Amino acid sequence: MSSRMVFRISILALAMAATAKAQSVSPSEMDLGSKLFSLRGKGCSACHSIGKGDKTGPDLKGLTGRRQKDWVERFVKAPRDVIASGDPVAVELFRKFKGVEMANQELSAAEFEQLWAYWVHCDAQEEACHPDKWGTDATEEEIAQGKALFRGTKSLQKGGPSCLGCHNVRGASLWGGGSVGPDLTFAYARLGENQLVPALEEMSTPAMKALYGKAPLTEDEQYQIKAYLANVARDGSMPRPDATSFLYLGLEGMGILLGLAFILLSRKRGNA
Repeated sequence: MSSRMVFRISILALAMAATAKAQSVSPSEMDLGSKLFSLRGKGCSACHSIGKGDKTGPDLKGLTGRRQKDWVERFVKAPRDVIASGDPVAVELFRKFKGVEMANQELSAAEFEQLWAYWVHCDAQEEACHPDKWGTDATEEEIAQGKALFRGTKSLQKGGPSCLGCHNVRGASLWGGGSVGPDLTFAYARLGENQLVPALEEMSTPAMKALYGKAPLTEDEQYQIKAYLANVARDGSMPRPDATSFLYLGLEGMGILLGLAFILLSRKRGNA
């Protein structure tokens, strides 16, 4: 073998080793990157999926293969600057997503490395890679559990009241739910994962704080109720609580009137 051939093979081996090193991920970095990606209400998953299609921003599956690492870091940290520079990829993304501009992400160098490690890990998987399970991914059992928690036929683990006391959803019960809070039939469609998840986790309104401040939902309960609301929102028709409410209120009123009539009749007979 000629010295020139040996030299070329050596260079190729070094390049392959450098690529492998750049693409290797440590479990700790990958795990931290997953948490950054899925940070509730704040992380990348609010606008991006990995293998489940475009959302507000592009699907990031295959990102580490189609983009240079340094370009991704520059874009993530200052997307407006990269777009303004006339970068063709950034400009095309800006146009494709109808002018939606990602906010600057204030990541340290270590945090970006963690995110990159997570993306490398996800690109090595054949399936979609998403750290959070969406309400629309729920099983029938999880939906049923959520319905039971919402209606109060199953008690919350930490003793909080059922949702039905203040809220209604389509088909929650024959009598309908409470009217103190808004109807939640379309809560999942209206708020989406980005807002509904932290709402169930934080219960931050004054009324919710008073009811659940010392009795927060467990993570499983949060997911099950979210799953139930996601399932309810699948049917786009408006809830029709009025017909049911008027029917049962009418029956209740009739019962009261019959009771009063019976009492008056009894008194009249007693005075005769």
